Amino acid sequence: MRASSRSLLEIHLAVFLFGFPGLFGKWLALSPPVIVFGRVLFASLALFAVLGFGRRSFRIVPRRDLVLLAVCGLTLAAH
Repeated sequence: MRASSRSLLEIHLAVFLFGFPGLFGKWLALSPPVIVFGRVLFASLALFAVLGFGRRSFRIVPRRDLVLLAVCGLTLAAH
């Protein structure tokens, strides 16, 4: 597969993955907090699986990075 074709396919897949949860949430008869919790749970499990299979550490060494991640998390939670 050519690089341009692969890039186009990846962009379409990303758009689908970002847009589908909105439709999926519309179809479910659950409250938004439950849906968000489920998405966070599955994303966390996927992240830990990738880190585990890749044998990568999830340590945050610089304190500045830890503060930045906390601020990003709070901003996302408020959003």
